[in-house]
Amino acid sequence: MEQTTHEFDMTRYLFGEVKTVYAVARYDLIPDTDYDIEEASAVSLQFESGIFGIMFSACFTTNGMRRSGLDIFCEDGSLEYHLRRALVLTTADEKTTWHPENNCTIDMDSTFINAVRTGDGSAIRSPYADAAKTAILSIAANESLETGLPIHMG
Repeated sequence: MEQTTHEFDMTRYLFGEVKTVYAVARYDLIPDTDYDIEEASAVSLQFESGIFGIMFSACFTTNGMRRSGLDIFCEDGSLEYHLRRALVLTTADEKTTWHPENNCTIDMDSTFINAVRTGDGSAIRSPYADAAKTAILSIAANESLETGLPIHMG
């Protein structure tokens, strides 16, 4: 829930609502720990539109190989979003990379603080009602981890 909430938000924003969620996890990857949460997980998402995706999370890597974001594969290429760091478009002809010119985290935090101060939340791209839908999706993924069954969103 903690590692993938923002990615769930983004996938819902781009692809619509999720119809079915199914998750699997590993718990024994880090020796000699008292973790009571998964150390790695994969969540399969079937969207109402027919698009599907897989969300990976892990906290067991120790070699600095950390990555968060979104990869989108299309017939003619792919788009990689490296969370707040870069956007990479790859086609058969070229690879183009864009980097943000601002500090996205500061901008997001400032927008939120301004909304609280002024009472005007119109600049927030994921309002409370939408965030609640993402929380329901995250909870469904956790339920699937616990039961081992796909969860059909209703």
